[in-house]
Amino acid sequence: MKDNEKKWCLKILSIVQDDLSSEPFRAPILDTEILYHQSTKKPMDLETMNDKAQSSGYRSISGFLDDFNLIVNNCRSFNEASSPLFEAANEFEKCWKKTVGKHSQEAMAMTKSTLTLRKLNGLGNAWRSAQAKKEKKNAASSNNRSNGSAGSKSNAKGGNKRDAAGSGDNGNGGKRRRLGSTAKGNQDDDAQKVNNLI
Repeated sequence: MKDNEKKWCLKILSIVQDDLSSEPFRAPILDTEILYHQSTKKPMDLETMNDKAQSSGYRSISGFLDDFNLIVNNCRSFNEASSPLFEAANEFEKCWKKTVGKHSQEAMAMTKSTLTLRKLNGLGNAWRSAQAKKEKKNAASSNNRSNGSAGSKSNAKGGNKRDAAGSGDNGNGGKRRRLGSTAKGNQDDDAQKVNNLI
Protein backbone atom coordinates (compact mmCIF):
# COMPACT_ATOMS: atom_id res chain seq x y z
CA MET A 1 0.00 0.00 0.00
CA LYS A 2 1.29 3.46 -0.91
CA ASP A 3 1.87 6.11 1.74
CA ASN A 4 -1.01 8.28 0.51
CA GLU A 5 -3.36 5.26 0.62
CA LYS A 6 -2.16 4.48 4.14
CA LYS A 7 -2.87 8.07 5.24
CA TRP A 8 -6.33 7.86 3.72
CA CYS A 9 -7.08 4.62 5.61
CA LEU A 10 -5.91 6.13 8.90
CA LYS A 11 -8.05 9.22 8.29
CA ILE A 12 -11.13 7.06 7.66
CA LEU A 13 -10.42 5.06 10.82
CA SER A 14 -10.08 8.26 12.86
CA ILE A 15 -13.45 9.56 11.63
CA VAL A 16 -15.22 6.24 12.19
CA GLN A 17 -13.73 5.74 15.65
CA ASP A 18 -15.04 9.14 16.74
CA ASP A 19 -18.59 8.11 15.89
CA LEU A 20 -20.63 6.67 18.78
CA SER A 21 -21.78 3.73 16.66
CA SER A 22 -18.21 2.38 16.64
CA GLU A 23 -17.96 1.98 20.42
CA PRO A 24 -18.68 -1.79 20.58
CA PHE A 25 -16.14 -2.43 17.82
CA ARG A 26 -13.16 -0.32 18.86
CA ALA A 27 -11.22 -2.99 20.77
CA PRO A 28 -10.67 -6.75 20.33
CA ILE A 29 -13.08 -9.18 22.00
CA LEU A 30 -11.46 -10.51 25.17
CA ASP A 31 -9.83 -13.93 25.00
CA THR A 32 -12.04 -15.00 27.91
CA GLU A 33 -15.00 -14.91 25.54
CA ILE A 34 -14.26 -18.48 24.54
CA LEU A 35 -17.53 -19.18 22.75
CA TYR A 36 -17.04 -16.13 20.52
CA HIS A 37 -13.51 -17.11 19.55
CA GLN A 38 -14.55 -20.69 18.92
CA SER A 39 -17.29 -19.63 16.53
CA THR A 40 -15.54 -16.67 14.89
CA LYS A 41 -12.75 -17.73 12.55
CA LYS A 42 -11.27 -14.29 11.98
CA PRO A 43 -12.06 -11.71 14.68
CA MET A 44 -11.67 -8.06 13.69
CA ASP A 45 -11.99 -4.65 15.36
CA LEU A 46 -10.95 -1.05 14.74
CA GLU A 47 -7.86 -1.22 16.95
CA THR A 48 -6.56 -4.18 14.95
CA MET A 49 -7.36 -2.35 11.70
CA ASN A 50 -5.42 0.66 12.92
CA ASP A 51 -2.41 -1.50 13.80
CA LYS A 52 -2.55 -3.15 10.37
CA ALA A 53 -2.72 0.20 8.58
CA GLN A 54 0.17 1.60 10.63
CA SER A 55 2.38 -1.42 10.00
CA SER A 56 1.56 -1.78 6.29
CA GLY A 57 -0.60 -4.81 7.00
CA TYR A 58 -2.86 -3.95 4.06
CA ARG A 59 -1.79 -4.51 0.50
CA SER A 60 -4.63 -2.36 -0.84
CA ILE A 61 -7.59 -0.21 0.16
CA SER A 62 -9.79 -3.11 -0.91
CA GLY A 63 -8.44 -5.26 1.93
CA PHE A 64 -8.97 -2.38 4.32
CA LEU A 65 -12.64 -2.13 3.32
CA ASP A 66 -13.02 -5.89 3.65
CA ASP A 67 -12.09 -5.66 7.34
CA PHE A 68 -14.93 -3.20 7.96
CA ASN A 69 -17.29 -5.77 6.49
CA LEU A 70 -15.65 -8.48 8.59
CA ILE A 71 -16.40 -6.60 11.82
CA VAL A 72 -20.06 -6.24 10.87
CA ASN A 73 -20.49 -9.79 9.60
CA ASN A 74 -18.81 -11.32 12.67
CA CYS A 75 -21.18 -9.43 14.95
CA ARG A 76 -24.26 -10.42 12.97
CA SER A 77 -23.19 -14.06 12.83
CA PHE A 78 -22.62 -14.35 16.56
CA ASN A 79 -25.57 -12.31 17.84
CA GLU A 80 -29.29 -12.80 17.32
CA ALA A 81 -31.12 -10.38 15.04
CA SER A 82 -33.15 -9.07 17.99
CA SER A 83 -30.09 -8.26 20.11
CA PRO A 84 -28.78 -4.71 20.72
CA LEU A 85 -25.37 -5.69 19.32
CA PHE A 86 -26.92 -6.80 16.03
CA GLU A 87 -28.58 -3.40 15.72
CA ALA A 88 -25.29 -1.77 16.73
CA ALA A 89 -23.62 -3.56 13.81
CA ASN A 90 -26.26 -2.16 11.45
CA GLU A 91 -25.62 1.39 12.69
CA PHE A 92 -21.86 0.92 12.50
CA GLU A 93 -22.18 -0.32 8.92
CA LYS A 94 -24.09 2.82 7.96
CA CYS A 95 -21.39 4.92 9.60
CA TRP A 96 -18.35 3.42 7.90
CA LYS A 97 -20.03 3.18 4.50
CA LYS A 98 -21.15 6.81 4.68
CA THR A 99 -17.64 7.90 5.73
CA VAL A 100 -15.89 5.95 2.98
CA GLY A 101 -18.48 7.03 0.41
CA LYS A 102 -18.00 10.69 1.31
CA HIS A 103 -14.21 10.40 0.86
CA SER A 104 -14.21 7.86 -1.97
CA GLN A 105 -13.11 10.29 -4.69
CA GLU A 106 -9.84 10.95 -2.86
CA ALA A 107 -9.03 7.24 -2.67
CA MET A 108 -10.05 6.58 -6.27
CA ALA A 109 -7.43 9.07 -7.43
CA MET A 110 -4.75 7.06 -5.59
CA THR A 111 -5.36 3.56 -6.90
CA LYS A 112 -5.45 1.68 -10.18
CA SER A 113 -6.82 -1.54 -8.70
CA THR A 114 -10.02 -2.48 -10.54
CA LEU A 115 -11.47 -4.23 -7.48
CA THR A 116 -10.73 -1.28 -5.19
CA LEU A 117 -12.12 1.20 -7.69
CA ARG A 118 -15.31 -0.85 -8.03
CA LYS A 119 -15.84 -0.94 -4.27
CA LEU A 120 -15.09 2.75 -3.82
CA ASN A 121 -17.29 3.71 -6.75
CA GLY A 122 -20.20 1.71 -5.34
CA LEU A 123 -19.87 3.31 -1.90
CA GLY A 124 -19.42 6.76 -3.42
CA ASN A 125 -22.51 6.41 -5.59
CA ALA A 126 -24.56 5.19 -2.62
CA TRP A 127 -23.45 8.17 -0.53
CA ARG A 128 -24.19 10.69 -3.30
CA SER A 129 -27.60 9.12 -3.90
CA ALA A 130 -28.41 9.34 -0.19
CA GLN A 131 -27.31 12.98 -0.15
CA ALA A 132 -29.47 13.80 -3.17
CA LYS A 133 -32.51 12.19 -1.52
CA LYS A 134 -31.82 14.09 1.70
CA GLU A 135 -31.57 17.41 -0.13
CA LYS A 136 -34.75 16.66 -2.08
CA LYS A 137 -36.58 15.80 1.13
CA ASN A 138 -35.35 18.99 2.82
CA ALA A 139 -36.43 21.07 -0.18
CA ALA A 140 -39.89 19.44 -0.16
CA SER A 141 -40.19 20.04 3.58
CA SER A 142 -39.19 23.68 3.12
CA ASN A 143 -41.78 24.11 0.35
CA ASN A 144 -44.47 22.53 2.51
CA ARG A 145 -43.70 24.96 5.33
CA SER A 146 -43.85 27.88 2.90
CA ASN A 147 -47.14 26.67 1.43
CA GLY A 148 -48.49 26.09 4.90
CA SER A 149 -47.74 29.67 5.89
CA ALA A 150 -49.36 31.01 2.73
CA GLY A 151 -52.35 28.76 3.29
CA SER A 152 -52.74 29.99 6.84
CA LYS A 153 -52.77 33.60 5.69
CA SER A 154 -55.27 32.76 2.96
CA ASN A 155 -57.50 30.92 5.43
CA ALA A 156 -57.28 33.82 7.83
CA LYS A 157 -58.45 36.24 5.12
CA GLY A 158 -61.15 33.84 4.04
CA GLY A 159 -62.24 33.44 7.62
CA ASN A 160 -62.64 37.18 8.00
CA LYS A 161 -64.76 37.32 4.87
CA ARG A 162 -66.89 34.46 6.07
CA ASP A 163 -67.28 36.10 9.45
CA ALA A 164 -68.40 39.30 7.79
CA ALA A 165 -70.81 37.37 5.57
CA GLY A 166 -72.03 35.45 8.55
CA SER A 167 -72.72 38.66 10.41
CA GLY A 168 -74.68 39.85 7.40
CA ASP A 169 -76.72 36.69 7.38
CA ASN A 170 -77.45 37.02 11.04
CA GLY A 171 -78.43 40.64 10.42
CA ASN A 172 -80.78 39.54 7.68
CA GLY A 173 -82.12 36.88 9.93
CA GLY A 174 -82.65 39.52 12.58
CA LYS A 175 -84.41 41.67 10.05
CA ARG A 176 -86.62 38.79 9.07
CA ARG A 177 -87.41 38.15 12.68
CA ARG A 178 -88.15 41.83 13.20
CA LEU A 179 -90.27 41.89 10.06
CA GLY A 180 -92.09 38.85 11.36
CA SER A 181 -92.76 40.63 14.66
CA THR A 182 -94.09 43.71 12.82
CA ALA A 183 -96.40 41.58 10.71
CA LYS A 184 -97.73 39.91 13.82
CA GLY A 185 -98.30 43.31 15.42
CA ASN A 186 -100.25 44.46 12.34
CA GLN A 187 -102.39 41.33 12.54
CA ASP A 188 -103.12 42.05 16.22
CA ASP A 189 -104.11 45.63 15.35
CA ASP A 190 -106.44 44.38 12.61
CA ALA A 191 -108.03 41.93 15.02
CA GLN A 192 -108.58 44.73 17.54
CA LYS A 193 -110.22 46.85 14.89
CA VAL A 194 -112.57 43.98 13.98
CA ASN A 195 -113.44 43.51 17.66
CA ASN A 196 -114.23 47.22 18.00
CA LEU A 197 -116.53 47.06 14.98
CA ILE A 198 -118.36 44.13 16.53
